Amino acid sequence: MGKHGFKVLDADTHVYEPCEVLEKYLSTRWKEALAGSTTPIARTALRGGMHTYIVGDPKSGQRRLGSREKVTRPTAPSADKRASGTPWGVQWKGPPWPTERVNVDSHARVADMDIEGVASGRDIDGTVKEIERCAKEAWPVALFPITPVGMPIDDPGLDPLWARAVEYDLAVLVHPFNLSNPRSPGLADLWDNVFLERAAGGVWAGMRAVAAITGSGMLDRFPAMRVGVVETGHGWLASWAFHLDEVAEMTEYAIAHLSRKPSDYVRGPQFFQSIEMHEGEGTVRSIIELLGPDTLMFGTDYPHTECWFPKSVETILGWSTISDEAKRKLLWDNGASLYRRCQGA
Repeated sequence: MGKHGFKVLDADTHVYEPCEVLEKYLSTRWKEALAGSTTPIARTALRGGMHTYIVGDPKSGQRRLGSREKVTRPTAPSADKRASGTPWGVQWKGPPWPTERVNVDSHARVADMDIEGVASGRDIDGTVKEIERCAKEAWPVALFPITPVGMPIDDPGLDPLWARAVEYDLAVLVHPFNLSNPRSPGLADLWDNVFLERAAGGVWAGMRAVAAITGSGMLDRFPAMRVGVVETGHGWLASWAFHLDEVAEMTEYAIAHLSRKPSDYVRGPQFFQSIEMHEGEGTVRSIIELLGPDTLMFGTDYPHTECWFPKSVETILGWSTISDEAKRKLLWDNGASLYRRCQGA
């Protein structure tokens, strides 16, 4: 699938995992564990009468910025057909809108991908075994590590996961969280305000991840490893990479022995980062000019309300200051290099 001669791979696309679907597959043991958990686990509404889990205490961001007034986070989706159940405004560019069936019906998801022009695509020992089991199937394309509080992504205890990712040709993805654990870094330091949380949390998480991935020597220890950082923005990436070059010299004693500068790792071929549509043509062009064309990937964040469905691809194809060659890398080649096991990649 594609548009106007361009193939398109969405590097950051989602479904919600409704409780109503997951609970069908829970054993009695896990149902009892869920009911008896000491960590607060709440349900929050999605569209279509479905619900998703929120883990931990979501009572953050409840002060109006510039005052001491407490605000209440909206809890129910509006009656508007565009609402997704999230408390912030929509960016979708429809009609059409993402259907409420996409979370439970793969055919509905593929139908929306066709509209946009996008191609279809616990403990360490236990996790390793699960990777080995699933990697024998055709569907896995990436490993998405969610680490416990207190275990950073560069912890050497995670090396067996990276080794299996390399062995089975799986990408490794980093994605931040805001409303449930594991939370983005510094969440408690954002002055109890959701505007600051949404503005800084994802970017901060991306910066931390890029620094940990490059400064830990992870990509040297696993030279065939491919890492993608998604949904953290991209406009900051070049300045941050050059900043890390300087900090790596200043604090050489506190990082691994590196074969390259951090900015050189970010340029590829092991590192990739998805774009955010709202940052626009000029930001994408600047990153390509500063870091080269092999890092940035197209990503929509579908079906979250930030996504520009169904106008994302058309918007990029309309950018006049980015060459067709760079657009092909952005829309397909770089994502296909990361998600190499994707059928058709």
